[in-house]
Amino acid sequence: MKSIKKIAVIGLGDFGKALVKKLNQDGHEVTAIDRDLKTIEDIKDYCTHAVCLDSTDETSLLAQGIRDMDLIYLTSSANFEALIVTTKILEKHCPKERIIVRYRNEIQKEILEKMFNIHKIFNPEEEAAKNMSLLAKHHIIGKSYSIFDNYEIIEVQVPKKYLDKPIKDIDIRSVYNINILMIKQKDKEIDVTPEYKLTNEDVLLIFGRQDNIKRFIDSTIQK
Repeated sequence: MKSIKKIAVIGLGDFGKALVKKLNQDGHEVTAIDRDLKTIEDIKDYCTHAVCLDSTDETSLLAQGIRDMDLIYLTSSANFEALIVTTKILEKHCPKERIIVRYRNEIQKEILEKMFNIHKIFNPEEEAAKNMSLLAKHHIIGKSYSIFDNYEIIEVQVPKKYLDKPIKDIDIRSVYNINILMIKQKDKEIDVTPEYKLTNEDVLLIFGRQDNIKRFIDSTIQK
């Protein structure tokens, strides 16, 4: 039986939102935290709790039960000062093995390693880049984020063979054991519903094991 965890995701860019949706889909109790109200409104239906707050506000952050979380992902590194302050709050109140912090570049990595005694720091783009050579020939791939172990999230344009087909008919979950987490179309997000017909303007955020994603990408190449 799968163990249900209480997980906080702090900072909701594309990676953070996709992570929230996947963790929620797996049945975990997910608390999504971001300082932008629109972002919180967009994610509230995909998690247990969605909270708009400044994570550098120690009192407000602790009020969300952060000490009781089994895992805490600090996923947005755009504002490095805020990331440092938030990490310091987490280190002060939470066991180090529960804290996972994202860095954006080698300077941030070095600072985090020297300043904090936490379980893991990661750069999803850097980790995913190590595996992208397998998929580089496929022009449909956009951003790629490594999550953990051999799992990743990638952005892909809708393959031609899936255009104008409803999601329920392509059924990539049963065929490739991967999941569509989100559909992006320019500046908006579209709900992933079985009846939605894919268009050439859609970009899919897909989650799964790297080998299964490679099988999916390979299958889309037009002979």
